[in-house]
Order: sequence, then structure tokens, then C-alpha cells
Amino acid sequence: MASNIIFMSISTIIIFSPFVLIGGNIVPIACFQLLVLFCLGFYFFKGEKDCLVFKRTFLDYYIFIYFILACFSFILSQNPYNTRNELFNLGSYIIIFYLILFIIDELKPQNTWLQVKNLINLIISVGVIISSIGIIQFIKGETVKATMMNPNILAGYLIMIIPLVISNLISIFKKYRFPELYSSLSSLKFPKKNRKDFLSLISNDLVAISYLISLGLMVICLVVTFSLGAWIGLSFGIGLFLFLGLKIDFDKKCRYTIIGGVCILTYLIIYKFIYQNIVFNRLNWWRGACKMIFDYPFTGVGLGCFGNVYLKYKTGFLNSLYVHNYFLQIAAEIGIMGVLVFLYLLIVFFKRGIKQILNYNSINNNKSVLNSPQQIKTQWINKQEIFFNIGILSSLAAILVQNIFDYNLYLPANAILFWVLLGLSCSLQNNFNYGKVCLKSASKWWWKIVLMVFVGNLVIIIGKPVLASRYYVLGESSLKDKEFKEAEILFKKAMELNPLWPYTYWGLAKSYLNCDRQKIDKSLLMSLQRNDEESGRSLIIPDKKVQLKLAEAIIELNTAIRYDKCNAFFYYQLAWLYQMQGENEKTRDAIKKAIFYHFHRAEYHKFLADHYKKQGMKKESQREYTLTEQLLKEYK
Repeated sequence: MASNIIFMSISTIIIFSPFVLIGGNIVPIACFQLLVLFCLGFYFFKGEKDCLVFKRTFLDYYIFIYFILACFSFILSQNPYNTRNELFNLGSYIIIFYLILFIIDELKPQNTWLQVKNLINLIISVGVIISSIGIIQFIKGETVKATMMNPNILAGYLIMIIPLVISNLISIFKKYRFPELYSSLSSLKFPKKNRKDFLSLISNDLVAISYLISLGLMVICLVVTFSLGAWIGLSFGIGLFLFLGLKIDFDKKCRYTIIGGVCILTYLIIYKFIYQNIVFNRLNWWRGACKMIFDYPFTGVGLGCFGNVYLKYKTGFLNSLYVHNYFLQIAAEIGIMGVLVFLYLLIVFFKRGIKQILNYNSINNNKSVLNSPQQIKTQWINKQEIFFNIGILSSLAAILVQNIFDYNLYLPANAILFWVLLGLSCSLQNNFNYGKVCLKSASKWWWKIVLMVFVGNLVIIIGKPVLASRYYVLGESSLKDKEFKEAEILFKKAMELNPLWPYTYWGLAKSYLNCDRQKIDKSLLMSLQRNDEESGRSLIIPDKKVQLKLAEAIIELNTAIRYDKCNAFFYYQLAWLYQMQGENEKTRDAIKKAIFYHFHRAEYHKFLADHYKKQGMKKESQREYTLTEQLLKEYK
């Protein structure tokens, strides 16, 4: 019963994740996290009489260390709000990984491959829907991104599914037991008799036809995305699939011929696209990430904080929230230890998966005769599991190679599929499972209450930011309607629910200044002060109420900076406020920090130049004006 409910919940996540978990909208992400917590709570409370059983794998220690390092990055994070959100996402992915192991383990061993196949078929169905949407967009002349953020993200999702379709096709061919046909396929020879059998098989089997149509749709959609990284990743994944799959059934000459063809195709793809701008843009992003890693080698800047800190290190005018290299981004956000642990986790995983396949190959080459039908059936089921595992290993290899050039695994839809496939592969590698851990105390009622209270607190922690975002949106709406007192109340409610979110403090500062724009209105600021051109100083209007509001706004803006240490925009607005108060030294310090964190923003240099001019510092003023003109020319 428990496994069925958890299976349905995970199936729901797989179905809807490519359609709703595609951006930064906090509501669907919170719903996803709550559904995962529901599955976890149901697992804790499922009513085992003797003990609560946890399935162990060979990846447990590495996953645990990786998650601990990610949690440690929260302590020294440049933006705790972003880090907390990404930690919740990462924790949800890991819970899904272990829930997959649970629902597979609940079934009888002889049905493991069938349950894995059901999940794979569900994933393929979602891939067909997304591919169809992408092809329709191509026909209409629109950007081919289906429900995803951009074509590269769509391509990354598809290359995780295509090897699964191929593995299912092979399992169908094996099911029909055409020894002569399969031997002819293995040697790439098609006698007339076998060609007729092959065509008959395809034409008469609707399942095989559906898989072939699915494969065709996905390949066509992948082609029209024009994603270079996806083609490189898929080529590598198909190469691994052929190397492992053909090692079992195909002769050596055929194996190396096809692998050579895949290598040539990959080279041609790289040669065609190597001089495009996308390559040079990525080199700039990677260079900035390397500088960031050099400054934060052990702790990182905090999980999910690369986009906040990158403005300090960028070499051109193109901004990015991601490195476009998943491994470099892990190193920049968690530290070098984090990426090393993650890479070692992958090495151990692929090493054991390939070892199982090679061990099966050596056993399969044994010439012992299978006497009973049960032995024949067992060998056939084992071979289905092997081919499913080869397909999953190839899918994971493809997406990991693509993430050398992209950031797919940072987005929930792609990351969920990655961890689901990782769990399915570990469930198939039964020769290397470490067994189970039985917690007898967990079967007691008081222990279950403790666990449920823990899960309930997590639900509250996840739900509060959703309510805070609602209050923040209402506060912004009140600002636009010039209902400043109402906006102040709403922003304070958002701040109480989500104190780590820096923009709640920024919204509160705007409400104090009676400003209804995203940026503080310069005309409003100038109306609160007058300039004495002769002295070069700002003389503040002696209005105590205005001064009190300014002081409150400065306090809130400094609090926002404390929770987003590298936000140049906040420093820029703080410089405006200090200038209104006549605090010249603080004004210079604030605008210099804004320039330090975002050097290529001409507006910041112009502000500093104007400030220097008012203070009679002509040399410094001229230097900043010159920088402003250079930046504007480069930007154009």
C-alpha cells in the first residue's frame, strides 16, 4: 500500500515537473517539495510492526558528505535566501532517490525489472508530449523550447530519454526470441528471410511502433533545438550504450565500427559550431567562475549564489545566473571539496554499474545448458535488467557530458529526472547493494510522532516563503497604487514570514520613501535636497519627518545588503540615500562598493563622477567620466 501511494506521488512529480518546475516561481517548487515531504511522512508512518527499514546503497556516504558540504555553504553564503532554497531542492532530490529504492525494494525480486520498465515508460510518455510541443513550435516558426526555459534545457531533457527508448526497443526484440534475426542484427547482416521477419515484427507489434515513433519525435525535436552541448552529450551517451550493449551481443568488429562513427559525428558537430558566439560566451563565464573559485576555494560563495556574485568577476557585458558548466558551478558555490565529492560519487556509480554489466557478460558466455523453463525465464529477465541499466547509464552519461557546457541539472525538472534515473540504476545494481538498516525504535509510537513533527516543521518552513512572496507582490501593487501605508504593512508581514529575503527590506525602504518604482525615483530624491553650487555640498531640507524616513530606509537597505552581500544595486541606492543626508564619505564608500561588485555599469561611474565634481575633486571626477564614456561605447 505504501509503495503504491509513493509510486503514484513520484509519477505525478515526473509528469508535471517539465510543465511547472521550469522557472523561479516559488509556488510550484514549494508544491513539489511538499509532495516529497508527504511521501517521506507516509514512509515514516507506514506501519511496520518490527522496525523502519532503510535501503542502503554504495552511494550513501558520498551523498551524505555532498549534502553536508552544501549545508555548510549556507553558513558563509553571500545570499542565505538563495542557498536555503537550493538546499531544499537538493534535499528533495535526494529523498526522491531513496524513495525510488524503497518502492522497487517493496516488490518481489522477479518483478523489479517490470516496475523499472513502468517508470521508464512514464518518462518516455512525458518526453513524447514535450517533443510534440517543440515540433509544433518549430512549424510555427517559434523558438523550440516546448515548456522549458530555452532550447538547451529542452535538449538536455530529451537526451536523458532517448537512450531509454533504445533500451526498450532492444528489450522488445529480445522478447520475441528470433535467434536468427537477432544474430543477423548483431553482425549487421540482413538476409531476405530475416528482413521479412524484422518488418513483420515491427508492423505487427504496436508497442514497437510506438517506441519507434517516440524515438523519431524526440530525435526530430532534438535536431531543431540546434543545441551543440546536447549533441555532444548524446553522442557520448550513445557511444557508451553501444560499447556496453554490443559487448554483450555484438561482435568486436561491429562494436568498434559504430563507436568510430559516433566519434566522427561528434567531431563534425563540434567543428561546425566551434566558432559561434556561444562558445566564446561560455569561455567568459568559465573564466569568471575560475576567478570566483580562486577567491572562495574551500567554502564557495553559497549554493545558488553564483548569479549574485558573478557581476564582480565578469569580463564582458553579458550577465548570467549560471556558469554553463555544472561542475564549475558546484566548485564556485560549494567549494573544491564539494565538486570533488560529487565527481567521486559519479566515478563510483559508473564503475560499479559497468562492472555489473561486464560480470554478466562473463557469466553469459558460460556454455552451461539451461534445463528448466524457470532458468530460461530468469536469464531472460536478468538480460532485460541489464539492458535497462545500460540505457539508464547512457542517459546519465549524456546529461553529465552536456552539463560541461550547460546548467540543466540546476533546474528542477531536469534534476528530478536525473535523480530518478540514478535511483532506478542503483535498484538494478542488486549485486552491489549494502542491504538494509532496521531501526527498531522507529516502530514505536512516540518515535513516529517525533518524525511526523519533524516533517510538519519542514512543511511550515517551506510554506512560509510562499506566503511571504504573496505579501511582497501585494506590497508592490500597493506601491503602484500609491497606498504607501498599506505597502509598509504588507512588506513587514513578508519580512516576518521570510526574514532571509533581502527584497522584502528593499520594498520596505521604498515604502518609507513613498516610491512606487523598482528603483528610487531620482526626481523624488532631488526634491528632498538642494545643491549649493558654490560650496559643492548638499544642503538638506530641515524636515524632521523626511529625515526620520530616510534613516529608517537606510536601516532597511543595510539589512538587505547583509542578506545579499554582493548586490551592487543595493549599494547604489544606499549611496543615493547617504547623499540625501549629506554623508559624503559614506556616499563614496557605498558607490565604490557598487562599482566593485559591478564594474561594467556606466551609471555607477557617472554617479561617482558627479559626486566628485560636487566635492571639487576634478581629477577623480574626470577619470570617472572617462570610464563612463568608455563603458557606454563598449556596451553599444
